[in-house]
Amino acid sequence: MYQRMHRCVEGEIMAKINVLIWLSMIGLLLLLSIVFGLILFIVGVQGIWLPIVFSFAAIGIQWYLGPIIVKFVSGAREVSENEASELHKMIEELAAHAGIPKPKVCIVPNRTPNAFAFGRTQGDSYVAVHTGLLQMLNKDEVRGVLAHEIGHIKHRDVTIITMASVLPVVLYWGTIIAFGRNDDRSPLAVWLGAVLAQFVGQLAVLWLSREREFAADAYAKEATRSPLPLARALVKISYTLSATNTEASPSMKAFYIGEADEIPPEILEAIGSGDSKRLKEAIEHDDRTGILELFSTHPRTSKRLKALLK
Repeated sequence: MYQRMHRCVEGEIMAKINVLIWLSMIGLLLLLSIVFGLILFIVGVQGIWLPIVFSFAAIGIQWYLGPIIVKFVSGAREVSENEASELHKMIEELAAHAGIPKPKVCIVPNRTPNAFAFGRTQGDSYVAVHTGLLQMLNKDEVRGVLAHEIGHIKHRDVTIITMASVLPVVLYWGTIIAFGRNDDRSPLAVWLGAVLAQFVGQLAVLWLSREREFAADAYAKEATRSPLPLARALVKISYTLSATNTEASPSMKAFYIGEADEIPPEILEAIGSGDSKRLKEAIEHDDRTGILELFSTHPRTSKRLKALLK
């Protein structure tokens, strides 16, 4: 009873934190837009290249310092083969199959079942696994999750998403430069158009992130020669996060293999039975859709399962 009450309170706290984070992100976006708008009026269109160059430089610094920041935020600790021999062995085999250098192996002391890959290049990459994931999943399911993360490294997804994150900045300043030259246009209208263009660019980046998840899932299916280990892992991860109302650090959501998602009981029962035909039928009957997915870095779990089992 106490544990259930504790999870409920913790879930309510995390929900409030998530709302505050979204509000702060929106506020930060508006603040930056206002600041850049003031710069536009002060330096004029000709001097607008200064904040553009600054934006690109900031993204470059983010790419370079990314691994250091991720380690600090997540609490990931690199482990030797003596500390996690089985984990090292699985990652080494999957990396050899993918034709990439073996990533460094990290453990995150966190009960949330998740894993993620990060790094600057294929030769300077990491695979981090939460202790909660190792405790919850069996060996085949862990291998499926690791194959998914190796797929991200093989496909250079970190670099791709970092480069894509330039798009909202380019659209914002492109709109300012394109329409700000006309003296007949209202400065407020130009600014609002730029903010809208930036918002559309961010949606495009999120869409690309969801597509990269599908690609990593497909690679995991090929590497493990079966869709079921990763499918079972995704259901367990998503259902556990949803049922316990717990989430990992919101700043790390884009990195993780899964997000909280309510799984229909039919799919849970099919996963438990181990019957792939029954699982396919349960997934096909799950036709839920939601506009909130547009603002997510990951597709709905049911969509990922359908893609995996095709």
